Amino acid sequence: MTTTDQSARAVTDPVGLITDLITRVEKNLDPAAVRAVVLGVVGGRAKSRRLAEALEAQPEVLTDGRSPALRAIGDLLIALRKAGAVTTSPPVCRDCGKHLRTFQRWRTTRASFDGQEHRIDYQRRRTVLEDWSIPPAHWAHLTDGLPTLDAAPELRICASVLVWTQATEGDYLFSPLVRDRGWGGRLPGGPDLVRDLPRLAGARRGAKARLLPRLAAYTQQTAAWCDGGARTGEQRTTP
Repeated sequence: MTTTDQSARAVTDPVGLITDLITRVEKNLDPAAVRAVVLGVVGGRAKSRRLAEALEAQPEVLTDGRSPALRAIGDLLIALRKAGAVTTSPPVCRDCGKHLRTFQRWRTTRASFDGQEHRIDYQRRRTVLEDWSIPPAHWAHLTDGLPTLDAAPELRICASVLVWTQATEGDYLFSPLVRDRGWGGRLPGGPDLVRDLPRLAGARRGAKARLLPRLAAYTQQTAAWCDGGARTGEQRTTP
């Protein structure tokens, strides 16, 4: 599986991706047992996506247990060890380097595993982006040199859902471009977006694959814009 495939699964199937990453290194638990542990730890869709993306970026933490990493990774490592994992490492204390093999010890030192984790107000981002899509001028900039994409207005909306999903840590099925206000009924174009988003996020070649790194950078800029005091309905003026 390519890195691009994994990035797409972090959005569309985070629990499956986490399970697969673990079973690659942990042979003492079968996939069904690993998945059960994962489901017991990850909670909602947003948390599972953050965990999938973190493990994708730092898979070695499964075998070395070292911080800085998401606190949820430490919770997952402890739960896996309790379930019988052998290859998977327990979390390691950043200060003393010792393995934290029990929930009690882990609870007393969880804060050290956070590293410099930045607390982000994802709800604020969702509020700011409630009526948002990539402005046509920004889309023209993003697709510069990719004329087949610039000429596909429906792809601009699909890309907007991807940016919204990654910036807000939300479930793309509840994007305001898929459902009315994110929680109401499916909008007319919703089913097409649900079908097309995994194809865009998982593109491995061609113009769409070239677009993805641009969208990743644009997502970071959009997230920073939201965090910097943007208001609902306000449009960014620079791509």
